Amino acid sequence: MTGAQFEIRIDHTPRTYRDRKDFAMEAASFLKSRNPHSVVEVKDLKEWRGDGRRLQSRLMALTMRPAGLSSGIDQDREDYTVFCGEWNIGRIYEVRGGPDHLRWFWALHFPSKPEGLRTDNRVATLEAAKAEFEASWRQWLAWAKLEEGP
Repeated sequence: MTGAQFEIRIDHTPRTYRDRKDFAMEAASFLKSRNPHSVVEVKDLKEWRGDGRRLQSRLMALTMRPAGLSSGIDQDREDYTVFCGEWNIGRIYEVRGGPDHLRWFWALHFPSKPEGLRTDNRVATLEAAKAEFEASWRQWLAWAKLEEGP
Protein backbone atom coordinates (compact mmCIF):
# COMPACT_ATOMS: atom_id res chain seq x y z
CA MET A 1 0.00 0.00 0.00
CA THR A 2 1.78 3.15 -1.14
CA GLY A 3 0.20 6.53 -0.57
CA ALA A 4 -3.29 5.22 0.12
CA GLN A 5 -4.93 6.85 3.12
CA PHE A 6 -8.20 4.90 3.31
CA GLU A 7 -8.52 1.19 3.96
CA ILE A 8 -11.78 -0.58 3.09
CA ARG A 9 -12.62 -3.65 5.16
CA ILE A 10 -15.24 -6.35 4.81
CA ASP A 11 -16.05 -8.07 8.10
CA HIS A 12 -12.98 -6.46 9.68
CA THR A 13 -10.63 -7.84 6.99
CA PRO A 14 -8.75 -5.30 4.83
CA ARG A 15 -9.80 -5.74 1.18
CA THR A 16 -8.67 -2.68 -0.75
CA TYR A 17 -7.25 0.83 -0.40
CA ARG A 18 -8.02 4.27 -1.85
CA ASP A 19 -6.15 7.56 -1.70
CA ARG A 20 -9.28 9.77 -1.60
CA LYS A 21 -12.16 9.57 0.84
CA ASP A 22 -14.85 10.05 -1.82
CA PHE A 23 -13.42 7.10 -3.80
CA ALA A 24 -13.20 5.02 -0.62
CA MET A 25 -16.82 5.76 0.32
CA GLU A 26 -17.99 4.96 -3.22
CA ALA A 27 -16.04 1.68 -3.19
CA ALA A 28 -17.43 0.82 0.25
CA SER A 29 -20.96 1.47 -0.96
CA PHE A 30 -20.39 -0.78 -3.97
CA LEU A 31 -18.90 -3.52 -1.80
CA LYS A 32 -21.86 -3.24 0.57
CA SER A 33 -24.24 -3.74 -2.36
CA ARG A 34 -22.34 -6.94 -3.24
CA ASN A 35 -22.07 -8.09 0.40
CA PRO A 36 -25.33 -6.93 2.03
CA HIS A 37 -24.94 -9.08 5.16
CA SER A 38 -21.33 -8.06 5.85
CA VAL A 39 -19.89 -5.17 7.82
CA VAL A 40 -18.14 -2.78 5.42
CA GLU A 41 -15.87 -0.17 6.99
CA VAL A 42 -13.72 2.70 5.74
CA LYS A 43 -10.71 3.35 7.94
CA ASP A 44 -8.65 6.54 7.63
CA LEU A 45 -5.12 5.23 8.13
CA LYS A 46 -3.75 8.67 9.03
CA GLU A 47 -6.11 8.87 12.02
CA TRP A 48 -4.98 5.61 13.63
CA ARG A 49 -2.02 5.18 15.95
CA GLY A 50 0.42 2.30 15.66
CA ASP A 51 -1.25 0.53 18.57
CA GLY A 52 -4.59 0.43 16.72
CA ARG A 53 -6.30 3.09 18.82
CA ARG A 54 -8.14 5.85 17.04
CA LEU A 55 -6.70 9.35 17.49
CA GLN A 56 -10.09 11.01 17.45
CA SER A 57 -13.66 9.85 17.28
CA ARG A 58 -16.35 12.26 16.12
CA LEU A 59 -19.05 12.35 13.50
CA MET A 60 -18.50 14.49 10.43
CA ALA A 61 -21.31 16.97 9.99
CA LEU A 62 -23.21 17.23 6.75
CA THR A 63 -22.51 20.49 4.97
CA MET A 64 -24.33 22.35 2.22
CA ARG A 65 -22.54 24.31 -0.48
CA PRO A 66 -24.13 26.37 -3.26
CA ALA A 67 -24.45 24.07 -6.26
CA GLY A 68 -23.81 26.78 -8.84
CA LEU A 69 -25.87 24.85 -11.38
CA SER A 70 -28.63 27.42 -11.92
CA SER A 71 -28.50 29.80 -14.83
CA GLY A 72 -30.67 32.48 -16.40
CA ILE A 73 -34.03 32.90 -14.74
CA ASP A 74 -33.16 30.42 -11.96
CA GLN A 75 -29.98 32.15 -10.75
CA ASP A 76 -31.70 33.53 -7.65
CA ARG A 77 -33.15 30.11 -6.74
CA GLU A 78 -31.53 28.43 -3.73
CA ASP A 79 -29.69 25.29 -4.85
CA TYR A 80 -27.27 23.29 -2.68
CA THR A 81 -25.06 20.24 -2.99
CA VAL A 82 -24.86 18.27 0.28
CA PHE A 83 -21.50 16.85 1.37
CA CYS A 84 -20.23 14.49 4.02
CA GLY A 85 -16.63 15.62 4.16
CA GLU A 86 -15.68 15.91 0.49
CA TRP A 87 -18.14 13.23 -0.62
CA ASN A 88 -21.12 14.61 -2.60
CA ILE A 89 -24.08 12.69 -1.19
CA GLY A 90 -27.04 14.67 -2.49
CA ARG A 91 -28.79 17.88 -3.37
CA ILE A 92 -31.44 20.23 -1.96
CA TYR A 93 -33.00 22.96 -4.08
CA GLU A 94 -35.95 25.31 -4.36
CA VAL A 95 -38.53 24.35 -6.99
CA ARG A 96 -40.12 27.07 -9.17
CA GLY A 97 -43.85 26.88 -9.71
CA GLY A 98 -46.16 24.46 -8.03
CA PRO A 99 -47.79 24.53 -4.61
CA ASP A 100 -46.05 26.01 -1.55
CA HIS A 101 -46.19 22.69 0.32
CA LEU A 102 -43.91 21.22 -2.41
CA ARG A 103 -41.45 24.14 -2.73
CA TRP A 104 -38.23 22.27 -1.76
CA PHE A 105 -36.79 19.11 -3.33
CA TRP A 106 -34.12 16.92 -1.72
CA ALA A 107 -32.37 13.79 -2.98
CA LEU A 108 -29.66 11.42 -1.72
CA HIS A 109 -27.27 9.80 -4.23
CA PHE A 110 -26.38 6.15 -3.57
CA PRO A 111 -25.52 3.22 -5.82
CA SER A 112 -27.62 0.91 -3.62
CA LYS A 113 -30.08 1.20 -0.77
CA PRO A 114 -32.42 -0.90 1.32
CA GLU A 115 -35.92 -1.40 0.03
CA GLY A 116 -38.26 1.21 1.45
CA LEU A 117 -35.63 3.88 2.18
CA ARG A 118 -36.82 7.20 0.86
CA THR A 119 -34.05 8.94 -1.09
CA ASP A 120 -35.99 11.97 -2.34
CA ASN A 121 -39.04 14.07 -1.55
CA ARG A 122 -40.64 17.50 -1.95
CA VAL A 123 -41.50 19.50 1.17
CA ALA A 124 -42.62 22.98 2.19
CA THR A 125 -39.46 24.46 3.75
CA LEU A 126 -35.69 24.29 3.55
CA GLU A 127 -35.60 23.21 7.20
CA ALA A 128 -37.96 20.30 6.49
CA ALA A 129 -35.84 19.28 3.48
CA LYS A 130 -32.68 19.31 5.62
CA ALA A 131 -34.36 17.27 8.38
CA GLU A 132 -35.73 14.62 6.02
CA PHE A 133 -32.42 14.45 4.14
CA GLU A 134 -30.42 13.90 7.33
CA ALA A 135 -32.90 11.31 8.64
CA SER A 136 -32.59 9.30 5.41
CA TRP A 137 -28.79 9.67 5.48
CA ARG A 138 -28.67 8.27 9.03
CA GLN A 139 -30.94 5.36 8.03
CA TRP A 140 -28.70 4.59 5.06
CA LEU A 141 -25.54 4.70 7.23
CA ALA A 142 -27.12 2.25 9.67
CA TRP A 143 -28.16 -0.08 6.83
CA ALA A 144 -24.70 0.13 5.21
CA LYS A 145 -23.06 -0.41 8.61
CA LEU A 146 -20.82 2.57 7.91
CA GLU A 147 -19.76 5.29 10.30
CA GLU A 148 -18.94 8.86 9.41
CA GLY A 149 -15.47 9.92 10.45
CA PRO A 150 -13.58 13.15 10.82
